[in-house]
Amino acid sequence: MYQQLRIRQLVVSFCAILASLCMVPLCSPICAQEPGPPPGKLYWIDRGPDEIYRADFDGSNPELLLTADDVPGSNEFRGLAVDVDAGVLFFCDNIANKIFRVPLAVDGARIVAEIVSGLSFPADITADPRAAKIYWCDRDRNVIERANYDGSERETLVETTWPYFLTLDLTGGKLYWGDFSAGNIVRVNLADGSQRETVVSGIAGQTRGVALDPVGEKIYWVNRNEKKIQRRGLEGGVIEDIYTSLDTPHGMVLDVMAGKIYWADTGTNAGSGIGEHFVNRGDMDGGTPQEFIGTGTTANEPWDIVLDTRPAAFAQWQARFFRKDRGANAAPFADPDWDGLDNTTECALGSHPLHRDTGSSAPQPVIVRNQIGIAYTRPTADTPGLAIEVQQSADLQSWSNTGTLLESEEPVPGPTGERVRVTYRADDNRGPFLRLHVFSR
Repeated sequence: MYQQLRIRQLVVSFCAILASLCMVPLCSPICAQEPGPPPGKLYWIDRGPDEIYRADFDGSNPELLLTADDVPGSNEFRGLAVDVDAGVLFFCDNIANKIFRVPLAVDGARIVAEIVSGLSFPADITADPRAAKIYWCDRDRNVIERANYDGSERETLVETTWPYFLTLDLTGGKLYWGDFSAGNIVRVNLADGSQRETVVSGIAGQTRGVALDPVGEKIYWVNRNEKKIQRRGLEGGVIEDIYTSLDTPHGMVLDVMAGKIYWADTGTNAGSGIGEHFVNRGDMDGGTPQEFIGTGTTANEPWDIVLDTRPAAFAQWQARFFRKDRGANAAPFADPDWDGLDNTTECALGSHPLHRDTGSSAPQPVIVRNQIGIAYTRPTADTPGLAIEVQQSADLQSWSNTGTLLESEEPVPGPTGERVRVTYRADDNRGPFLRLHVFSR
């Protein structure tokens, strides 16, 4: 009877204190830097001055990575692709009609290599990091091609009229693209270009950026002529307008985890809408006003965008999930979604600070062989500057992680991270209470 009562007390006590996780002050993001390109960044290409930039997700801390002076024989930058794990960046030049590769060296060294030539208006490029392949649209040659990262084993995957922007569904094994002017979005099998299907037709305008939300099963695109960002169910339904009254929208990318859309607006029709000459950002459901990122001068013509959504230090995490005018809701110990997990904990766990974590997505008490434990989901990669541990206490005042570890379950991969379970033997000296402890390192 005492043991049963004690177990019940453990479960109730843990549930009651989960919302009061103890934190220590955060360290500067600089202390968490690892060799290679920093995580949590937005990359974009600007065809106006022929430059490539990197910044935090809200446009802060901008860095100029590459200029036309760094690329002999280049004339006009267009499509952009980045593989941060491999440390390489690719871009198209649609006047030189070539594709170039650049290392993302942290020391600023830029050794530009020409890897593909003989093109005719390459407009967009993307990378498949798993296979170390690049894919690109060659509009005037009416093909979609691919090659290895060094340009070898080049092959034509699709023959089609005026392909312009493309995206890959690596999980579903599909390639999607939008044509230049016919108002269609088409897909094929990524492996061999077979099983061609028209996914969306009759778009009243020129199709530009195309992006896929596999979680919500929706496809997004840029309608250049009607100056809109639109979406529709992947397998059918009504076309929705997400953002309207834009100027000249082009490249687009989704951050599905954060619920954000990013798009470039070249400003070619300057004055006819909003967002001209900027990289823009908004919610995937259009629920908040668009934000303007970048300088926005008349010389700027942003064309394409890539996101690096690897777990990042707290400042970059704030820039990803909150608006530029975020205020107190983005503070380390704020809990704007009232789920009992403050922002520091949400950052460490890789969860969303504005979407309440409930059910299996939240940390939960568990009982294993009559002992209490905690099950929680963490990112598959460590969050820079933060670490997580499970601690015990007898009085909710003094906490220790030196108890007897009963079980540490092997991580189980999931769609948003890996699920782990940690169980400690209840110790009379250390007590029956458990908590997740997030701390700086």
